[in-house]
Amino acid sequence: MKYYYGDILAKDVVMIYKKDSSRDVNSEIRKGLENNFKDFCICSVKQLDSIVVGIQNISHFLLEGEFGDFIGALNDGAEIEVDGFCQRYVGNNMTSGEIVVSGSVGDGAGFGLRGGNIVIKGNAGDAVGQLNKGGVVLVDGDIRDFSGLFMLHGDIIITGDAGSETGEWMVGGIIYVGGDFELGFNAKTANMANRDITKLQNLFLKYDIDADPSKFTKIIHDKTRPFYGD
Repeated sequence: MKYYYGDILAKDVVMIYKKDSSRDVNSEIRKGLENNFKDFCICSVKQLDSIVVGIQNISHFLLEGEFGDFIGALNDGAEIEVDGFCQRYVGNNMTSGEIVVSGSVGDGAGFGLRGGNIVIKGNAGDAVGQLNKGGVVLVDGDIRDFSGLFMLHGDIIITGDAGSETGEWMVGGIIYVGGDFELGFNAKTANMANRDITKLQNLFLKYDIDADPSKFTKIIHDKTRPFYGD
C-alpha cells in the first residue's frame, strides 16, 4: 500500500508542503485522518491562517516555518509542535491537547482556553490567556499587556517580564510571573505555596524550561464579584 498525501510519497507520515491556501492544507489533513493517519508534517505554507483547526483526533502535527493566525484553534486532543513562529490567537478556544511553539507568537495566545497546555518558547504579545477557563499557557520569555484579562480558571506562567494590566478583571485562576509586571484591576499578589512550586517544577521539567519556581510571583484575583463592586 502506498501512502501519498500532499505532494510527496511518505510512509506512515502525511507530508504537506508548498500549498497556497489554508483550505488546501486542511483538506489534506482531513484526507489523512479519514485514512487513519496519526502523524503529519506541514511546512512552507506562507504564513497561512487557521491551519490544524478543530482537530478531534489523538494525533501529532509538526509545523515547520512561519504561520499566521488561529493555529491549533479549537484543538481537542492533538499534539501540535510548531518549529517556527505564529501570529495571533494560537490555540484559540482549545479544549484539550498540547501546542508547543519554538519561537514567538502574536497577541491573544490561549484566548478562551478551556483545557490542555500551550507552551511558547519565545515571546508573546498582548492578552495572553484572555478568558482562560481551565488550561495552561506557559511562555518562556516576555509578554506584553493585559495577560489574564477576564480570566476565570487555569494557569498562566511567564518566565520573563509581563506588561501592564496583568490580571486585569480576573475572577479566578492563577498567574505566575518570573520577572517584572504591573498589576491590573482586581489582581493581587499572594504567597507561593509548596503546591505552586511543585506545579511549576513539573511543568518546567516536562517542557525543558530553565527557570527557578521559587523566584516567581503568584497573582490571584482580589474580589470574587468585581463587576458588582464587592
